[in-house]
Amino acid sequence: MFDFSGTLFGRPCGYSWLFEGEVAGVLADETQRAVVGALRSPARYVASMNNLERDDWLHRDLSDERNRKAYCALFRLAGLTDERTFAVIFDRLGKAQFWIPYDDTPPALERLHRSGLPIGVLSNITWDIREAFVREGLDSMVESYVLSYEVARCKPDPEIFRIACARLGVLPQRCLLVGDDTVSDGAAVRAGLSFAHVVTGPVGERPPVLLRALAENGL
Repeated sequence: MFDFSGTLFGRPCGYSWLFEGEVAGVLADETQRAVVGALRSPARYVASMNNLERDDWLHRDLSDERNRKAYCALFRLAGLTDERTFAVIFDRLGKAQFWIPYDDTPPALERLHRSGLPIGVLSNITWDIREAFVREGLDSMVESYVLSYEVARCKPDPEIFRIACARLGVLPQRCLLVGDDTVSDGAAVRAGLSFAHVVTGPVGERPPVLLRALAENGL
């Protein structure tokens, strides 16, 4: 079982794709840097949110509405106050076209698929990532997708891992979760799964960590 963002799919180095096209030149360089900083390290901005905003942030992966509210508050605190520009940037964060598989994603999935092992994807997300797998021709190797907004559960809640295992038809004790977040993905062990941590990074720059993680676990 794999996490999606930062594990199987990622984005190119930098965030220039957020500010191109119809919003090019709209935001000052300083505001662009602040928005990128908020995406990379949101904690200090979250600390400045009011109680309602913070609650939306904590539950942002349960629905598109809460996700939009959460990022609206985050970017506002970073200095992005124009509603139209926010709408464009927010929309790009959840568009399949801006998500690219890591170089080792296809061979990792192919290795497991050839071995006859069921493959699942488990993600805290509020948009349908299946489109990205279909576009890349990887969907035929994935048997199950468990997405937080569809099951009303988020990692690190142990229940979402149990749901994912049940949909794959495997016992948690027989399942390995591969992910880049030691907190949300690492919580898999609380549900009885094994966990393999992989480092993340921009697409095109990350080493073949997926293949390494599989090999280290005898796969």
